[in-house]
Amino acid sequence: TGCLAHAEVMSEVATGNILMIRGFFGHNDGCKKAFMKRIPPLPLHPSVFSVALKQLGMGAQLTDIQAANRAMFEQQQYEQQPHDLSVSPYCWLIQKTDTRSLYRQFNRLRGLRTVVAPHINVHEWLDRSSPSYNKEIASAVFHYAARAEKEDRFEVCLATREMHDAAWKYCHSSQLILDGTFGVCDRKMLLFIAMGVDEQGHGVPVAFFLFSAPSGNKKTDAGYNTEILQKLLLRWKTALDSADSRFKPGPEVSFTPKVAITDTDLKERNALVRIFPEIWLLICKFHLRQSWRNHRARVLKGTSSLHSEIRSRLHKLEDHLIESLDHAEGMAAIERERAVMTSEVEPQDAALAAGALEHLTYLTGYWMSESLWQSWSAYGRRVAAERLGFEVSMVLTTTNHLESFNGVLKRKHL
Repeated sequence: TGCLAHAEVMSEVATGNILMIRGFFGHNDGCKKAFMKRIPPLPLHPSVFSVALKQLGMGAQLTDIQAANRAMFEQQQYEQQPHDLSVSPYCWLIQKTDTRSLYRQFNRLRGLRTVVAPHINVHEWLDRSSPSYNKEIASAVFHYAARAEKEDRFEVCLATREMHDAAWKYCHSSQLILDGTFGVCDRKMLLFIAMGVDEQGHGVPVAFFLFSAPSGNKKTDAGYNTEILQKLLLRWKTALDSADSRFKPGPEVSFTPKVAITDTDLKERNALVRIFPEIWLLICKFHLRQSWRNHRARVLKGTSSLHSEIRSRLHKLEDHLIESLDHAEGMAAIERERAVMTSEVEPQDAALAAGALEHLTYLTGYWMSESLWQSWSAYGRRVAAERLGFEVSMVLTTTNHLESFNGVLKRKHL
């Protein structure tokens, strides 16, 4: 209604004495005649925020904070929490809508200026001449490039001292997992993660490569190429070579993983080979199967029994190829299947046979190039085992360690 009525009251915390009252105390006619359309939302009590902020300061996750909040509310452990909630002008249970305010308060307590653009904050944390310089963060950043021009990328690569130690301990002369994840924030940022596997078989992140998509890029997950990954991997290798790690075999030793596993993205593979020329590359079996299944679904659309039979035949062929130890034998298996589809399918099922033949051509034309076949076949895993001095069963077949970590990172930590 454009009503100006308000009151501002200033009091002394220690004594409660009123120091000043000022405002505009007269309501306009529209305000006097107005009816309430909805009940105003109840704010969260300050004591709930106070406990939650302490938990955040100790590194608690939001799910833990919410669980503690429910327990304290049920046991009436909060300061000033009344027995009869109907007389309370506050809410006592943390809602989804409260998390924004919670994190804003937490950031202010840590000196993070949320009103400033994120890239400015990052730059000032890493600028030694800035009053906001953060030694702890700066020590974990082994590469930083500001986006000064439109064509530049924003690049920040992180690895703490403990992560450097883990890289030397679990990845040098051993296995490395590399994969990208997207949607980590509301900007067009890409995050690639390098990971090793410890003695218990648990994934250990050893480096984070965060960078922006190029200007004008509409699809963030397409905003990278071999060159940017090569550049950042080289910065990581240089940082590791110069690191003073107790797990480094000697001062002149250069960090070199023997085996790396990625998804089906050739850009990651090409970057790894350029930085580590002797590395043996494997392809994640899950992503491989996913690519084959997606192609099969596109070329074989139908629900008849014959469709099911042909899909089953192709699936068995794919199983055979994954377990193959000889490239020529694998190619021969595909040709045998091609002969069946050409000669034994009835004329009325020619379209179905054509779809199956298209899938076989897809396999031979791309996946069965010998260098790529070595990356996903049993032959490739056997070579990896020989290089590592492991049993074949100890060679990674998927990037699941990293996929699982990505989910926890985005759904819980971030």
